[in-house]
Amino acid sequence: MVLQTVQFWLRFSYTRRMLKVGSLLISVVCATIATAQVPADFVGRAGDVNSFGQLIRSPLASWPLESFDRFSRIEIGRTAKPWLNVLGNGLFGGHLILLLGNRGDGREFRVDTSQSAITHTDLHLEGLGSLRNTIHGIGYSTFTFGDDPNRPVHVTYFLEPDNRDSEIWVVDSTAGSGITLQYGNRSESFERSLAFRIANDHIDMISLETAREKLSASRESWHQYLAAALEHMGVRNEIQPILLREFIWDIYQVVAMVSNDEIVGPHSSLSSLRNANMGGTYTVLGLDVHGRDTLQMVPAISRFDPKLAREILLNMARYTDRTGRVCHRRFLSGQPIDRGHSDESYWFVIALIDYLSITHDISILEERAPYLQNDLLSEYVLFRDAEWVQRFNARQIAPASFTTEQTSMLEHARRAVQNVGFGPHGLPLMEDGDWNDALNRMPKGESVMNAGLYAYCLAQLASLWRQLGREKIELALGAGSFDRDLREFSQQYQSVSNAVNQHAWDGQWFVRGFDNQGKPFGSHNNAAGKLYLNAQSWLILAGIPDEQRTQSVVRSVNRYLRKDNKLSLLAPAYTKPDDNIGNITYLPRGGNENGGQWRQCTLWWIAALQKHGEKDDALILFDQLLLANADLQKMQTEPYLYNEYLRGPDSADPGSAGQQAHVQQAALVLGALAEMYPHVRITGVFANQYDFPHAKEEEQLYSFTSTGEKVPWTPTWVKNPTDYKLALLAR
Repeated sequence: MVLQTVQFWLRFSYTRRMLKVGSLLISVVCATIATAQVPADFVGRAGDVNSFGQLIRSPLASWPLESFDRFSRIEIGRTAKPWLNVLGNGLFGGHLILLLGNRGDGREFRVDTSQSAITHTDLHLEGLGSLRNTIHGIGYSTFTFGDDPNRPVHVTYFLEPDNRDSEIWVVDSTAGSGITLQYGNRSESFERSLAFRIANDHIDMISLETAREKLSASRESWHQYLAAALEHMGVRNEIQPILLREFIWDIYQVVAMVSNDEIVGPHSSLSSLRNANMGGTYTVLGLDVHGRDTLQMVPAISRFDPKLAREILLNMARYTDRTGRVCHRRFLSGQPIDRGHSDESYWFVIALIDYLSITHDISILEERAPYLQNDLLSEYVLFRDAEWVQRFNARQIAPASFTTEQTSMLEHARRAVQNVGFGPHGLPLMEDGDWNDALNRMPKGESVMNAGLYAYCLAQLASLWRQLGREKIELALGAGSFDRDLREFSQQYQSVSNAVNQHAWDGQWFVRGFDNQGKPFGSHNNAAGKLYLNAQSWLILAGIPDEQRTQSVVRSVNRYLRKDNKLSLLAPAYTKPDDNIGNITYLPRGGNENGGQWRQCTLWWIAALQKHGEKDDALILFDQLLLANADLQKMQTEPYLYNEYLRGPDSADPGSAGQQAHVQQAALVLGALAEMYPHVRITGVFANQYDFPHAKEEEQLYSFTSTGEKVPWTPTWVKNPTDYKLALLAR
C-alpha cells in the first residue's frame, strides 16, 4: 500500500478552500439592568441578535462598544444549575482567571496561575440582598441584588487587560443601602456607591469615574481583540447573527483561560510563553495544564491568533522528554506532575502540522527547545504512593528541570513517533490509558485508536518531509536523515496498517483494543462496550481500511452509536465494574467516557465522514454540536459556554450536560466552524431567549470522579493573603 498523506485536522480544508490566515460606561450597564422587567420565572435571554440591521454586515471593529455589548451579552435570572462566565488576563500577560456565577455574590473562584492556587476566598461583599439578575458579558459580569426593587444594588466585576493582576469591583447602590466588604477577619461598611481595585493583598478604593474608565478600556480591548481575531479567520460579514455570537463567545472563552509561564534560563529569547487551558475543574480546581488537551486547542487558535498558537507549541515542546513523550499534567505554575499517556506525543505532531498548514510559518521549525528531564511516573502509580500523595497535597512537587540540550521542533516531532512501544499483535501499547484515560487497567494491552493516531502522524510527517525537501531536512537533522526517515515512516505505516487489518477487524467494525491477556474489547462478543467510536474515526483518517470495510464501519456507527444525530462514545454502556478494562466500567452509565456524547469525538468522526466523501451527513452531525442548536431543556447549562460532554441515551438523564465551562470543546468546535459556517443550519428555538421549566436546582457545581462519585467543586489549594491592606478614599 502506498503511504497515504491525510491532509486534515478538523479543518475540512480538502473539501473547501483554505482560509487566508495571513465606551460602555458602568452607568449604562446599570441603567439597563435597573429598568428591566424580570418575570418571576425568568431564566435568561441573550441580546436580540436579529435586530441589528445593517450593523451586522459591517466589520466588528467598527461597531460602537454599546452595540457590541448588547449583541454579545447574556442576561440570566435563576437557573437550575449555576451559569458561569470566565474572566482572565493571561492573554495580556497576567495570571488571573475568575469564574463568576449567578449564585451568592457572583464570585465563584479566583485562580492565581502563578501560584497554582485559589485565592481571596475570604474576600466578599455582604448586605447585598437577594440576587435578582445577572449579565454575563465579554470581559465583565454585572449582578443586580436587592430585596426592595426600588433600591437595587448593582455589582460589576472585571479584570484590567494587562499584567498587573488587578481585579476591579464597582458597586452601584442607592443611597442608604448598607454594603459590607468582608476581607480576612475584618470588615468595612459603606452607605454609597464605590469601587475597589484588588491586587494581591492590597485593596484600594478608587473613584467611580476611574473605575468606569477602566471598565470601558477593558471592554474595548476585548472588543478589538475579537474583531481582529474574526478578521484573521476570514469570517465573512454575511454570517448568520447567531453564529457570529457563537464565534465571539467561543474565541473569548478560549483566550480567557490563557495562562503564562515565566521562562528561566537560556531556553528562549522570550521571558514568558503563554499556554491554553482546557477549563472546567481541570483548570479551576485541578490547577493544572493537560498536555494533549492543550495541543488539541492549537489548530483553532492558529486560525485567529497565530502568535499565541506558536507560543503554546514552543512551550509544549519544553514539556516533552527526550523520548518524545509529552508531559500529561503540570501545575499552572509549571511543576510537572505525571508522565504522559500513550497517545500524548501524537497530538504534538498533529498540532505542529496543522499550525504549519494554517499559518505557513515554517520558521517555527528552526526554533530550538530543550527537553523535560524530570523523572516522571504514571499518575496511577503515583497516586498509590502515600508518601508522594502527601507531598503532592502539600505542593512539594519538584519544579520543572530542562536539559541543556536543545533541538529543533523538527527533531521534537520526529522523536514523537520513534519510541512507540508495541504489543504482540503489532499494535501500539495502551500503557496506563490512551486518549480515554479511563481505559487504565491494561498496561500490557494494545490500543487500536493509538494505531490510527500513529499511522496518521507517520503520513503527515512523510508529507512534511517531502514538502521541505532533502536540503532543509538534512540541514536540520543531519546527513542521510531525509531518505532514512522517509523509509522508516513508510515501513512503520505499512506495518501498523497490516496489523490493524489482520488482527483488529471484528467483522463489521474494528475492535477498540486488546487487554492484558490479549483478548479483544470493543468487540461484538462483549456484553458491554461492543463498539467504540474513536478507533473507527482515526483508522479512517489514517487511510487504513479499504472502501468495503469503511462502508461497514459507517453503517455500524449509524446503527449502534447514533441517536437524534448525536454520537455516543461507545455502546452499550458498562453496567458492571470490570477491573480488567479500567475505571470506565465504574463511571455512571451513559456519562463521561462510559457512553457520553463528546463533541471532540463527534468532530473526529465528522472528519472521517468528510474523508469518505459523506459531506452532507457530516454537516448534519455538525449542526447538532453547536450551542445555537442545543436542547436547553435537557442540557440545563450555559448556552454560550461549552461543556465537556452530554450524557448519552443509556444515561438516566440523557441530553444533560456534564463538566461546565470546558473551553477545550469550544476550541475544537471553533476550528471546524471556521470552515463550515456558510453551510450550517440553525434549528434551535432558544437562539435569543432561554425560558424552560426548572429542573431540580443545584446550588453548587458538580463533577464526577474517575470511579463515578459525584462531588462538588470545592477548592483544595487555597492561598489567601496573610493580611489585607485596605486604603480608603476620603469620605
